[in-house]
Amino acid sequence: HAEAARAFPLLVEAGRQVGAIQIQTRGTWAGNIGNGSPAADGVPVLMAYDARVVLASATGRREVALDAYFTGYRESVRRPDELIVAIRLPRRARTVEWFHKVGARQAQAITKVGVAVVQDDVGWRIVANSVAPTVVRCAQLEAALERGESFDSADRVEEVLKHDISPIDDIRSTKAYRSRVLAQLLFHFLYQDVGVG
Repeated sequence: HAEAARAFPLLVEAGRQVGAIQIQTRGTWAGNIGNGSPAADGVPVLMAYDARVVLASATGRREVALDAYFTGYRESVRRPDELIVAIRLPRRARTVEWFHKVGARQAQAITKVGVAVVQDDVGWRIVANSVAPTVVRCAQLEAALERGESFDSADRVEEVLKHDISPIDDIRSTKAYRSRVLAQLLFHFLYQDVGVG
């Protein structure tokens, strides 16, 4: 586990955020994916690391990119006869790795807004949870960063994110809060902490 923690440190961070100690000691990354919750804490990190899901059945195996796995709220490409038997993570040199979760409490809270960011030799991957029916990549924001676009405010980041996310009002938070907080988190991290733009 120490080698995996060194190679993929955001998995450790996300693992600390998942539920109570009972879930942390018995839960699996495959279970976090299989549950299909848009608030899953491990999925954004796995997706930011460009994970692939290995599915197996009596008729064979196949691999699916995690960012193509979910088809809707708690729906996926996994067939009823398939199990998740492995998750593959490519080892790449990364220059940026970040995970942040906003919940009602410091621990054991369902995510109101979550985000994982990775930049490696393939490019940017920005993945958000609790802001759409599934965990989603913020493809428009990724493309803007790849073009070298700069943003002078969280408002501008939020404008680009409107193409990537579709938050809702529910018992945990509001659509406006989720959109604004995600934009603020990304603006402060990317432009003030990392110095992009």
